Amino acid sequence: METTETPKEGIMTTTTHDGYIYTEVDIDKADGNMDDYVVMEKGDPETALVLLGWDEVGLFDHEFTNPVYARMTEVIRETNPLIIGLVTQLIVSGYSDEQILAVLTDKTRPLTIERLAAFRAGAAR
Repeated sequence: METTETPKEGIMTTTTHDGYIYTEVDIDKADGNMDDYVVMEKGDPETALVLLGWDEVGLFDHEFTNPVYARMTEVIRETNPLIIGLVTQLIVSGYSDEQILAVLTDKTRPLTIERLAAFRAGAAR
């Protein structure tokens, strides 16, 4: 079970847990489809209850000490399919987390249009 919290703009918190991303929302400002909204104890996605309609907003707040509303999405849906393929290949090849991060975030030689052109030229050979 992996849970990480990332503050966004000092207001919202994003929690990743068991393949899902929970992004806190101000339910009073939310609009549109109710798909993927949950109410949960702040920072504890294991307590999340999926809301089936707008009429359920507020209905379960009493079950939590510090209830928050969040949008729940699958990590896979939030990620570019090419990145998923690359990371999967690196994992299957036995790369450690640190090695994968080094491959994907080469800070000493940032990815630029010029470097991409060089990669393309090398691939064309």
